Amino acid sequence: MAIGGVAIVATLGYFSLYSSKKPEASAKDVAKVTAGVAKPGDTRPR
Repeated sequence: MAIGGVAIVATLGYFSLYSSKKPEASAKDVAKVTAGVAKPGDTRPR
């Protein structure tokens, strides 16, 4: 049950960030930011 709760929270966080992303950001960039492993190059425009 705890694992299911974490999965639901992670999914909601991903989609809330994905819906407010900039057009030049990819879905992979959003996933990196959600997981907390993004580097500054992933969060800046190319």
